[in-house]
Amino acid sequence: MASTTTYVQVTHERNLVSDMIAALLERLNETERERMSAWSPLVEEHAEQLIHGLKRKTTSKRRLEILTAAALYDAFLEYESRTHVRCRLSLMKETFGLPTCSINAAWIQLFNNRAALRKGYSNTVYTNESSDHREAVNAILADITWAVVEMTEDVETYIGQIREQACQLLERMDCTKAEEHEPILVAGAAVYAAICTLHGKRRIQVSQRDLSNFCNYSPSMLSKAWLGLFASLVQSN
Repeated sequence: MASTTTYVQVTHERNLVSDMIAALLERLNETERERMSAWSPLVEEHAEQLIHGLKRKTTSKRRLEILTAAALYDAFLEYESRTHVRCRLSLMKETFGLPTCSINAAWIQLFNNRAALRKGYSNTVYTNESSDHREAVNAILADITWAVVEMTEDVETYIGQIREQACQLLERMDCTKAEEHEPILVAGAAVYAAICTLHGKRRIQVSQRDLSNFCNYSPSMLSKAWLGLFASLVQSN
């Protein structure tokens, strides 16, 4: 009897995931649907695995629709760098009629595994005029490492991946354009570009504003450097 009940529950969960992702895809524009065509089965599978991995005690405390929406939100985040399609909470509210606060709360509690930075911490990285871009990248990532509230092996690996990707992007950038900016600003833009380029969900809660604080430049200046030097490289990745 228990196995039959479990089978029915799992089947219901899978059907709900399938129905909800289909509804989301209908809300996307034609370009976004085309980008999702090859990835939607993987997004659906990711969401199913997340829900299946939850304890029944956890699932019984929330509406299954809320849990499914939170799992789909996480799945879209996981594949966003590949699909270039962003699924906002507002879109889920419009599609499913569910409160964004409930979806967000479920996602944060159950699926959000990003490491946070210490509140109020933005130790400005200082580099002299002779510092090259790679040294500046290392300096920024060293401070981000210090600011992480709880360092894990997964986060440490992620920071290493950011470093490697940022250095690769530096090799591909237009050096003439880079001369228009200070090395620390170019490095900050490269780190942000690396974060945007890496596949999978971000493992650290670091924003463009956080990076601008580390570089001691305004967010608009960092954004200008990122757009001028790396945006096209990220889009072609």
